[in-house]
This record gives sequence, C-alpha cells and structure tokens, in this order.
Amino acid sequence: MELTSGVPYLSPSLTAAQSGPSASDRRDQDLRTAAQGFEAIFLTTLMRNGRSEAFQDELTGSNAVRSSQDMFDMQVGQMLSSKSRLGIAEAVYRQFSSQAARQE
Repeated sequence: MELTSGVPYLSPSLTAAQSGPSASDRRDQDLRTAAQGFEAIFLTTLMRNGRSEAFQDELTGSNAVRSSQDMFDMQVGQMLSSKSRLGIAEAVYRQFSSQAARQE
C-alpha cells in the first residue's frame, strides 16, 4: 500500500474482497430467503386448511381461538420450513435461479 498525496492506495482486488458479497451473491441469498418464505407460507396454509370447520364447536370456534390457531400455524410453518427438508424451497430456488442466470 503506497501513499499518494496522503491518500492510501488500495488495489482493486483488495477493495473487492473488503466490500462484501457481490451483487449476484446478494441476489442468490435474497432468492433463497424468498423461497424459504414461500415454503413457510405454503406449510401455514396447509395446516390452516387441514383444520376442518366441521369439528369446531362454540368453545373452539370463537375469533380469539381462531386468531391463536392462526398465529400458532404461522409459527409452526416457519419452524418447519427452516428445520425440515421438504424440498419446496429448494425447488422454488432452482426454478428461479435458472431464470435469473439467463437474465444476466
């Protein structure tokens, strides 16, 4: 590193290494995050629709109970999508990453 006019000179390779992930790396990470979110929404919807309205009575059919069940379903859906290997997120990622690569 040389000093020219009091300003340190940094080689382009050093600057690139220090600047963080590239745009394609960030795009890849964003796509993985979106695919994981899609899987969580899918699992939440699956759980929510699996609970049949026919089995609900006055006690379990109230708005408060439904809201609690919806929040529970969302949490379980997020946990399942992050811990399990259902393959939904991976399939979404593969589908859209190939499209993103063609656009570049």
